[in-house]
Amino acid sequence: MNVNKLILLHRILSAQIDKYNYYYFTLNKPIISDYTYDFKFKELLSFERHFSLSLPLKNSPTQKVGGKRVSSLKGIQHKTPMLSLNNAFDFIDIESFYDRLVKLTNHSNLFLRCEPKMDGLAISMHYKSGLFFYAVTRGDGISGEQVTSNVSSIPNVPLRLNDDYPNYLEVRGEIVISKRNFFDVNNVLKSKGLETFKTARNLVAGIIRQLRTDVSIIKYLRIYVYDIGYTSSDFIQRDSLGSAIRHLQKLGFNTSKLSYVVDSLPELHNYYEQMKIIRSDFSYDVDGVVYKLNNLSLQSKVGNTSRFPRWAVAYKFPAQLAESEILKVDFQIGRLGILTPVARIKPIFIGGVIISNVTLHNMKIIRDKDIRLGDRIIIKRAGDVIPNICKIIKDCRNQSSQLIPIPNNCPSCHSVLTFSETSLIVSCVNGWFCKSQRKEIIKHFVSREAMNIIGFGPSIINQLVDNGRVNILSDLYTLTVEDLLTLKCSGNKLSYRLINTIQESRSMPLEKFLFCMSIKGIGEKKSADISSYFESLEKLTSASMHDFLSINSLGKKLSLRIRKFLDNKFNKHLITSLLEAGLTIENCSKSKRGKTGNIFSKKNIAITGVFSNFARPILKDKLLNMGARMSVGLSKNVDFLLVGKKPGNSKMMKAKKLNIAFINELNLLQILSEF
Repeated sequence: MNVNKLILLHRILSAQIDKYNYYYFTLNKPIISDYTYDFKFKELLSFERHFSLSLPLKNSPTQKVGGKRVSSLKGIQHKTPMLSLNNAFDFIDIESFYDRLVKLTNHSNLFLRCEPKMDGLAISMHYKSGLFFYAVTRGDGISGEQVTSNVSSIPNVPLRLNDDYPNYLEVRGEIVISKRNFFDVNNVLKSKGLETFKTARNLVAGIIRQLRTDVSIIKYLRIYVYDIGYTSSDFIQRDSLGSAIRHLQKLGFNTSKLSYVVDSLPELHNYYEQMKIIRSDFSYDVDGVVYKLNNLSLQSKVGNTSRFPRWAVAYKFPAQLAESEILKVDFQIGRLGILTPVARIKPIFIGGVIISNVTLHNMKIIRDKDIRLGDRIIIKRAGDVIPNICKIIKDCRNQSSQLIPIPNNCPSCHSVLTFSETSLIVSCVNGWFCKSQRKEIIKHFVSREAMNIIGFGPSIINQLVDNGRVNILSDLYTLTVEDLLTLKCSGNKLSYRLINTIQESRSMPLEKFLFCMSIKGIGEKKSADISSYFESLEKLTSASMHDFLSINSLGKKLSLRIRKFLDNKFNKHLITSLLEAGLTIENCSKSKRGKTGNIFSKKNIAITGVFSNFARPILKDKLLNMGARMSVGLSKNVDFLLVGKKPGNSKMMKAKKLNIAFINELNLLQILSEF
């Protein structure tokens, strides 16, 4: 890859991290989970290490700490940089951290201080002649926002230090709010019709930085200190971090009561495991543990990078578990008519968010796990993954517990449901005439993978179906700005933009059109296979069963389903009305696919995990244009497995057994850049 392409790719990756930093640090509205952010940041670091000689790293987010300050707050430069911590994701990272310390210090027997990692807002407090002087947030590590007034109002912040203080002292710590108070504050905000906070950390940051002034809740905040920053020359330096923390306690500060000093890797591991077990018992959010070199002179010897101290590391917890209770079970209907049971549970706070609903997937899982109404359950949530039930506490089951009944009628259109005794799948066969299915079919039609009508969210679609303005897909192409202005949350600017986007979607390839029709079993790959074979809508609609059976990827069952769909009177009307509304279906030329002269040409490709730089549909389309053949499952015929973040464990294990070659996202970007 040439230097210009490397620099361009680096700018793209850096811009993503800058965007996430802006939403997290400046707006206090994170758009991805901490777990996902950590992996994306690690990916950027890996890229920079790979190509460091070719890249200008001065303005990279890896060289910065935190984010920009809010423009309305006064900026103050830190007397010494206020760095963030490097992250470890498994104990192998901890072993590497420990080995680096041994090499850097030339000491084989090291003492490390262990403490819980509270998930709040980092703060620096300054004291002059023993009196509270000012407070400043971390900001970008070089300067932060002055938040003196709000911090001084926190109940456990000492405004006057006890005896034995220096002329000048900077103390650093974390501002937090208890889980219980977080619930209570959000309930107050909700009752007043105000926007609630997603996480406790967001609430703390919003209040301290005065981004929300509608309610006074500073009295609920607390601060726990963990380090000393800048001091005047009359300060008596301690020899260890533990000794410095004890001195802070004497001065009047609160510190963690669960901090210990250990001298071996097994003890580091034991501390982590103990904290992981009792994490749910903490009154505050704790998302990991922190290990710090205890000897302060060795800390100075080891030093810092531009972002973090080399003598400390944060070890994040994995998926979090919490206990709740099933209150009732409702059923939701998908675009293909399949009913999905959803458990309404007693609200719990887990992984930084409030969980009150958990999908049960289908009746087979309910029967296999013997899930009942009133059951006590263990909920698991990791990062931004959808929470799920990982255990039923049957010892707590009441004798009068009830089985979850299978509904007889559709909760939306009230038609009689069908039930498969073998698969235990419950379905509504009313199709387009079921309002819930109609909404989901339209949502699929406008989605990025299908027509890609940007901005057409679920709320707008629900309103248009409920008020009768959209009764068939072609109605979308007769919408006016006036129609949209009658909807909630649809202003003048958005309405004009949506109408323009709809008009721009009047032309589409045959494969996209087929995918948009929501035919059960016909996804993107089979849509591409079918359109490539027939090339035009006219040939497709007039095809015989024999023609469909000629396509290797279909088979008799799917061929019959497509033919029945095309023969259905309403579906014929659906297609005709779209064409009459001005929709143009582009013929599929076989020459458009299957370009040769690249690594993926005529190769079978499977995908697992999440990709930072591609949506799945766009990535698949790129691969198909390179002549690749997409595979849903794994077999000995698969040539490459493209591996993103958080890949499926079973898929990875199977691929290793089959000796399938792996391609990570970094290598994939290099390959695609040459195409």
